Order: sequence, then C-alpha cells, then structure tokens
Amino acid sequence: MPRIYWYGPEFGKGSTHDRVSHTYPVVNSMRSHAYRMAIDARFNLDSSPEHRTGRSQIGMQQELLDFYVYLHDPENFKAAKSIEDGHWAYGYGRARREKLGDAEGPVQATSRRWVEGLHPLQRAADAAISRSKVH
Repeated sequence: MPRIYWYGPEFGKGSTHDRVSHTYPVVNSMRSHAYRMAIDARFNLDSSPEHRTGRSQIGMQQELLDFYVYLHDPENFKAAKSIEDGHWAYGYGRARREKLGDAEGPVQATSRRWVEGLHPLQRAADAAISRSKVH
C-alpha cells in the first residue's frame, strides 16, 4: 500500500478540505440538494393556498460554498417568520362578527388565537435528512 503525503496546511485556505470543497462535483452536488429542498419547500408552501394571502416565495442563493434556501415576503418582513413558525392572530372575533354577524353562532369572548405555522422549510429539511440516511 503506497503512502500518501499531503503537503500544505491542515485547515484553512489551501488545505485539502478547502481545495476539495471548491471542485465541480462537490459544488454541483450541494446545488442539486439545495434545489431539491427549494422545490420541496415551494410545494409545502403551495399545498395550503387558503393560508396564503401575500406574495411569499421560496428562494435559493449561493454564498461562497454554501447554498441557502429561504422564505421571503417582499411586502412584509415578519410574514415569512409567521408562515414558518406560526403567530398570534388578534381581533379575529371582531372581524368575523363584522363580516358574518351572528350567522355562524356566537363568537368566543377572546379575540386572540394561535395560528399554527405551515413549516415549509422545516418539512423540506426533514425530508432531505430522511433521504440522506442510509438504511
């Protein structure tokens, strides 16, 4: 068995890790995994159209070596976080009473309720992790 000697720094710029991480197979593999996650997240977001009232979109971008999949709403910077994690909705009872009256029965006294998030990015990440596990 031949001995292989690596010359250069062990970590950082110029190291073997640094050189290999910039090769086309590695970058293409990372891009394809990020693209797959973006498609899954977009499907997860579009699977609940009744909850979508804004212009939220799934995006993907590359920074040096990493690829980022993100949820973005150009109209409201808090909307993306609310879609992912959930939020408190205030005044629901008042708005319902103004639109429908008492047609659908009495409204509870509280006008605050929790709206569960859709979690499109978390579900896409979970799917990517489950695909990468070797059984």
